[in-house]
Amino acid sequence: MEREIGFELRDVMQRIHQAMERNRLKDNNHLTHTQMMLLVYLSQQSEPVYQKHIEKRFNIRRSSATALLNVLEREQYIKRQEVAFDARLKQIVLTETSKAVIEIMDQNIRTLEDRLGQGISDQDRLIFFKVIDQIKENLE
Repeated sequence: MEREIGFELRDVMQRIHQAMERNRLKDNNHLTHTQMMLLVYLSQQSEPVYQKHIEKRFNIRRSSATALLNVLEREQYIKRQEVAFDARLKQIVLTETSKAVIEIMDQNIRTLEDRLGQGISDQDRLIFFKVIDQIKENLE
């Protein structure tokens, strides 16, 4: 049987998810992988972040972004602040609660990234990203 791209991508994503789950349980953290990634993303931004940025960055629909943000706001990891120039727009900011856990999450992500790239040459890494970009383009 010939290997299939979709199956292999799913297998890799499943393994990444399992590794993240092990870290989450080890750290006694109840946040999902997506919630953790969003908090780390927010912590790395120097410019104001709005929901539309999250939708684009995580390639999710408006309703999914709203649900994700609602949970994080309810759990007091983020808050939505009005901006002076547009009453409809809400800036998403981290709370002290989220800042306390971000350092651990960020370290776990960096460790996993190092593990994913272990033994992969710079040339192979470039080829990998070229192929991934082509797959993304094919799905547009």
